Amino acid sequence: MSTCDFTYSHYEKILELVKKAEYKVTFFNEAYQHEKEFILRHDIDMDLEKAYRMALLENKHNIKTTYFILIRSPFYNIFDKFNSDLIKGILDLDHQIGLHFDEAFYGLNDVESIIKKVDSEVQILEDYFDTKIFAVSFHRPSQFLLQSNIKLKNNLINTYELDFTKEFKYISDSRRTWREGCMCRFLEKSDANYHSPDRIQSLVHPIWWTDKSQSAQDIIEGFLLKKFSYLDGELVKNIQIYKSLL
Repeated sequence: MSTCDFTYSHYEKILELVKKAEYKVTFFNEAYQHEKEFILRHDIDMDLEKAYRMALLENKHNIKTTYFILIRSPFYNIFDKFNSDLIKGILDLDHQIGLHFDEAFYGLNDVESIIKKVDSEVQILEDYFDTKIFAVSFHRPSQFLLQSNIKLKNNLINTYELDFTKEFKYISDSRRTWREGCMCRFLEKSDANYHSPDRIQSLVHPIWWTDKSQSAQDIIEGFLLKKFSYLDGELVKNIQIYKSLL
């Protein structure tokens, strides 16, 4: 049994186990075409640089995944050149991007209105990055949204549809915790209490993964310091009278 942590080396071990277990790694729009399927998705809540790092690792192992972009993130601007290039880089590695939709921003409580807003944000991503969007992941979905089992228009897939959360075993590292044990346990078939389902959808958040094992607090503090350094540098470039704090 491998040592479970949130390091890139362990993530690569997980990717190797996926292939060893003979899953067909597939995108959402290509699901239900094989007996054993594995869908790997990433919600990018905070850090596009870490997302790109993860995309490189997956490309190394010839695994294709979907990266869900949060248009209204307070932590990154998709139209900033640096961030835009990272997203384009993910696409160049043959991954897909999807929409990470924040329902709370709009304060809506009816399905039709939510669907219209989803469509408008999908259009923004498709136009700007010149790519087709096949799937939508809801950011911190409410119980209303989950219970509604929303069917989107234009063949868009809702990652929380019952087809992808009940028919697929759903495994997530939300809050830096695998609720039922690390994903590798399902793939290793390590004991009688774990088994390898025929279909798995796994949500992995790039923010939590690092070169060396760190606490969640240290990871967030490191992210904030890096963000501060970036913004400080931008201020230096744009305001001549500003003196760097670094």
